[in-house]
Parts: sequence; C-alpha cells; structure tokens
Amino acid sequence: MVLTTFDPFVQFERQFNRLAQRPGGGAGMPMDAVRRDGEVALRFDLPGVDPAPIDVTVDRGVLTVTAKRDEEYAAGDKLFIRERVTGTFTRRVRLSDALDSAAVEASFNS
Repeated sequence: MVLTTFDPFVQFERQFNRLAQRPGGGAGMPMDAVRRDGEVALRFDLPGVDPAPIDVTVDRGVLTVTAKRDEEYAAGDKLFIRERVTGTFTRRVRLSDALDSAAVEASFNS
C-alpha cells in the first residue's frame, strides 16, 4: 500500500508547464501562473487591449480568455515593421478537477 498526499494544484502545474513549453503556446497572450495561499492566480499580458470586450469563461474545467487588439494606425501611417500581434486571441487553460470553478474571479489592471 502506498500513501501519498493529494495536491490539487499539481495537475494544473503539469499542464501549464506542458503548454508553456509548446512553441508559440501563448504568443498573443503570454501568461504567468502563481500559486499562493491555497489559490492559483493567472496573469495574462494584454497590452493595447480594451478591457471592456475581454471575455473570461469557465466551462467543463477549462478557463477560456478571449481578447481583441485592434490596429492603432492613423490614415497616413505606412507600416513597414509589424511585431505586435493584432486580432482576436484566445487562451485556454485546463483547470484541476479539485479547483472550484465557481470561485473563479477576473480583474483587469492597467
């Protein structure tokens, strides 16, 4: 008989690490995950994104964040280098079954 302690965040951390190692895994929406005081905080970088249309949902244990970054050019501007990604971004994170999806909170800090 083997006894182990159950940590509900281990599965989440494994999946996050697997996603983070994929090439281009979060190119349009980079993310950090921080574990503290019995909770997990996900921080997404969304520079140039209007917070009003950001959509955060949890369905069947998957957290989905969708945001849109529009182009910011005047009529006379002539773009010759584009490194910032524009358009609609979606990032999905599988949550551990042990996490309470009803307790998910979202906020936007500029």
